[in-house]
Amino acid sequence: MPRRGCRAANGHHVRVIEFHLTVATSDGASRTEHYRLLTTRMDPRRHPADQLAALYHQRWEVEIAFFGLKVTLRTADRVLRSQRPEGVEQEIYAYLNVYQVLRRVSHHSARRVGVDPDRVSFTVAVRTARHGVIAADHASPGGPETFHQLLTNELLPPRRADRVSPRAVKRPVSPFSYKQVHALRESRTARRATYTVHLREPSADALTVPPQP
Repeated sequence: MPRRGCRAANGHHVRVIEFHLTVATSDGASRTEHYRLLTTRMDPRRHPADQLAALYHQRWEVEIAFFGLKVTLRTADRVLRSQRPEGVEQEIYAYLNVYQVLRRVSHHSARRVGVDPDRVSFTVAVRTARHGVIAADHASPGGPETFHQLLTNELLPPRRADRVSPRAVKRPVSPFSYKQVHALRESRTARRATYTVHLREPSADALTVPPQP
C-alpha cells in the first residue's frame, strides 16, 4: 500500500515483444543476444511483432537526429545567447520546432517523389530553408513546389541494411592509441552483416510500467 500522503502510480500499459537477434558478419563472426522490446503499439495486427523487432538495426539512427540538431542546425561554434534560464529554454524550443518542421517537410518531399525519407539530406534542408528566408521566395505562389524540388534534387544514396561497425572507445584527449584508424576503417568497409530475428512473444503481452517520477 502507498504511504500516507503519496498517490499510487497509474502506470502505462505496454506490449512486450521478446526475441533473440543473431548478427552474422561476412568475416565469419557471429553473436546472438536476447532482447525485450516494450512498445505502446498494442495492436499486433496493425503492428506485427516481427516488423517491430526487425527495426533493430535502425535503433542508433537517433544519433543522426542529435547531430542534425546540435551541429547542422545550430552549428558547432554557436552558443545560446540568453543569460537567463527562461531565455535558454525559449531558444532550445525554437531549435526543436525548426528541426521538427524541416524533418516533416523533408518527409513530405520524399513521399511526393516516392523515395525513402532517409535519402533527403538534412544539411540541404537547412541550407534551402535559410536561403528561402533570406530571399523570401517560398512565400510566393509556387514557392513550396520549388522548396520540395530543391530538397529532392540532391538525394543521398540509399541506406544499406547490412551496415555494421565495430565499437571503439573514443579518447580524443588521450596520448595513448586505443585503436589504429587504418585498421578500424578497413574493418568497417570490409564487413557486412546479416540480421536474423527469432521471435517469441510472451503469453502475457502487456504489463504495467510505473511512470518515472
